Amino acid sequence: MKICIRLKSIRSIILTAFIVLLLPFPAAAITINVLQDSTIYNNGNVNGSGQGLFAGASGNGTIQRGLIEFDLSSISAGSIITNVTLTMHVNSVGSANTVDTITLNTLLQSWNAGTAGGGNATNGGGSGYAANPGDATWTSSGSSPWAAGGAFNTSISDSLEIGGIGFYTFSGTDLISNIQNWVDNPETNFGWILRGNELINGSSKRFSSSENTGSGGANVPLLNIEYQVAVVPIPASAWLLASGLIALIGVSRGK
Repeated sequence: MKICIRLKSIRSIILTAFIVLLLPFPAAAITINVLQDSTIYNNGNVNGSGQGLFAGASGNGTIQRGLIEFDLSSISAGSIITNVTLTMHVNSVGSANTVDTITLNTLLQSWNAGTAGGGNATNGGGSGYAANPGDATWTSSGSSPWAAGGAFNTSISDSLEIGGIGFYTFSGTDLISNIQNWVDNPETNFGWILRGNELINGSSKRFSSSENTGSGGANVPLLNIEYQVAVVPIPASAWLLASGLIALIGVSRGK
């Protein structure tokens, strides 16, 4: 009788354990601030610490590309990304006053934003500032050469039509894939490059950068991520289950 009761208890434990293993991971959401951002220009200048992040072409034809990166280390390994949005604020548009496509592409090399442009007000910065040693520029990541205009994946992660001042939100399945890949392979997380209309002078769009802390920081770029948390990996759970069963069987035989 005692053996029968113990076997029933073991069956109950096994059933409960497998139910726990089959339950979905708990959902979570997080808002992440920028790790670093910068603008590179085809005239060799940069804007790593200014309050603006640019994409497009200035009034004099200088091409501008924005770089932006986020630290995802707060998301545990094995988590499943379910939704991603990147919200950015446009605080000025160029003299052409055009509606232009702004694209996001993943970067392929690590880079360094540097300090050029630091302390400059929101206005200005469209042609950049002289680069300091180690700053990412049009032809260098800051530590090594890269393709002119930045080393990036040619596949577009998302794009938006942007005209006037206001908030704009990038989203979509490709952004989810980007974040999932970076969580799974953090060594490949170099962020995105923003590109605009580089053919029309004055098409520039100026976004609020991470240094634009006016209005209580309400206009800085924000990355919102929803995901399912991987609390205990399945192999570890299975190991715990097996260890518990072995212990129970040992106790049963000992009695």
